[in-house]
Order: sequence, then structure tokens, then C-alpha cells
Amino acid sequence: MSIHKRTTKNGFRYDVKIRRPDGTQYQNSFKTKKEAERFEAQERARLIQGTWLDNRNNTITFAIYAHKWLKSNKSKRPKTLLRDKGIVNRHLIPALGEMPIKNIKSSDLRQMVSQWSDQGLSPGTIRRHKAILSAIFNMALDDDLIHKSPVHRLTVPRIEKSEGWALTSKETQRLLASIDQNYYSLIYIMVTTGIRWSEAAGLQIQHLDLLSHHPRLKIERTLHETPEGLVAETTKSSASKRNIILTQEQVNVIAQHITETGRTGANRDEPLFTSPRGHELAYQNFRSRIWLPAIKKANLQGLKIHDLRKTAATNLVQAGIDIKSVTEMLGHEDIRTTLQHYAKTSQDAQFAASSALVAAIEIKSKIECNIAN
Repeated sequence: MSIHKRTTKNGFRYDVKIRRPDGTQYQNSFKTKKEAERFEAQERARLIQGTWLDNRNNTITFAIYAHKWLKSNKSKRPKTLLRDKGIVNRHLIPALGEMPIKNIKSSDLRQMVSQWSDQGLSPGTIRRHKAILSAIFNMALDDDLIHKSPVHRLTVPRIEKSEGWALTSKETQRLLASIDQNYYSLIYIMVTTGIRWSEAAGLQIQHLDLLSHHPRLKIERTLHETPEGLVAETTKSSASKRNIILTQEQVNVIAQHITETGRTGANRDEPLFTSPRGHELAYQNFRSRIWLPAIKKANLQGLKIHDLRKTAATNLVQAGIDIKSVTEMLGHEDIRTTLQHYAKTSQDAQFAASSALVAAIEIKSKIECNIAN
């Protein structure tokens, strides 16, 4: 850094020349030497403290930088990228788009979160929005556009414990009796394996392995519905890629479905579960045309397709299967996910728990004592 005095027709000017970290140089001009020295001292301190900002980026708006962020991760899964684009374009840019990114304050984000809550967005949705904001501003930090992220300490609504619905045995039987029989095998396998909808839709005949010592389903492919059509992807994590051992009953149900749809093991690349016309399964079509009429017929209104997965988790836990095996079967990376969001309790299980606690202390109640006397 250096200060240079120069003569102009209106008097003297003091130019402060500063070298950026990348070696390039810029300067600011002042009327007095004192102002120039103050600016030079401030810039020197910011460079030392790590709060210096590149003045070339002063006019970069949030909209420009958010789109740069969207393009920065080439390995992002197509479905995730589409979701992120939707959040950026529908929820972030309308509120922040024209603002220079360096001028956005925590108060701006708190106001935006408040508006989202007023609009009825769920806590989970708002947390996803915050995660994207955090990623954008973290990249801005790395690029020296800002020296502190406004997302820091931004509070968002708390996600309450997932409730969901774990079907009883009788409810499961009613559902299977009410579902269009072309889709019986799909629902039966989902509720007896706990696989996700996208995993069931992504299964191909080649993923049914009948030659191993124990027949199994290989979960390694998913199918997602996007605005651009159905998109096939590999499973989202290493834990999601797994083998599910099948019973003979499950094998029989799948084999009957393959036979009824006029196919054999030679049709390796065809979907394992299909529509009656042999097409891949699309979630929205299935939900509106098959699922909703079935749950109405079974008197299970409000049941979600994802609740089949919660039902499987609950049945596994209540059957006494060790939690490690349950977690691996469901394809979770963390046991806490299984316990907090999937495995549910039942009134019978709660009654058994209370009975066990009463029996453990071996003390009769006063009522029982009075009856005995």
C-alpha cells in the first residue's frame, strides 16, 4: 500500500494504491492526506483480520450469485438440482434478487423467514431454504464477497417429531384387499420390506436375485418424477444401496406379478413393478388414480404412501429385530433416523411396557389387597 500526492486544477488529491491478495492493484482518491491515511489503515487492518472485501464485487447481486452457485456443483443429483432451482427462483430471488450480496443483512433473512411461516410453509421446507442460503453465502465468503454470513445464528421453526401412521395388521389387510390388484405385489413388497417409493419404482427385473443362497432384492437404483419426466439415479447414499433378503412368500408374490405381466427373467432391463400397460411407475399418477381410491375404500383416509415404510419399521422393532438390522434394511445411515422418524409405538406395546414395569416391582395395588381381604 502507498499514498501518492498529485496536483489537479482544483488542488491536491491523495491516491491510495492497494494491492489485492491476487496481486492486482486498485486505488481510491481523497481530498486530504488524513482521509487517505485513514482509508489505508482500514484496508491494511481488514487484510490482516481477514475481513477485507474485493471492491470489484461490490455490485454483484444475490440473483447473479445464486445462479452461479447453482452451476457450481456439477455432481449434484438431477432431482436435487431441480429442487434447489425451484427454491432459488420461487422463494429466494423474489425477496433478495436485486440486492448486492454484500449488503444483505441478517434482519433481511429474518423477515423472509417470518414471511415464509406466515405463508404456511412447513418447518422442514423452511430449513431446506435456510440450507441453500447458507451454501450460497458460504461460497460468497470463500470468494471474498462478504466477510461474515448473514445466515449465522438465523433461527428457523423447529421440526416437530414425525408422527406418520403405522398400520396395524388388520389395517394392512384392508389396504391390500382394497388396492387395484394390478398393484397388489407392489404394495405388498413395500410394506414387507420398507423400501422407498423411488426404490420400488426404480427396481428392474435384473435386481431380483434368485440364484443366491437366500433370494434377494438389490436396491441400487431409484426413479424420480421431475418436470422433465422420469429420471433414474443411483441410490442417494452408500447406506441406501443394499440387499434385502426375501422370504418364499415374497418371492411368490413377485414371481406371480412377473408372470401375470407376461414376462420372464430374460426381460432384465424392464421395470419389476409396472402399470398394467407395462409402463414405469409415476408417483403422481399412481397416487391420484390408484392410492387415493384404495385408502378411501379401505377407510384409511389420510394414509400416505410413505407410511408403508413407517409401518415396516414399526413392525420390525415390535417383532424384536435388533435396531442395527432394522436400520440397514431401511437403508438409513444413522440409527437415530430410524428411531426418531420411522419406528412408531402402538397402544398394545405401550400397555405391555406398563405391565412390565408393574410386574417388575412385585407389589400388589391397594385395590387388589382389599379384594383379597
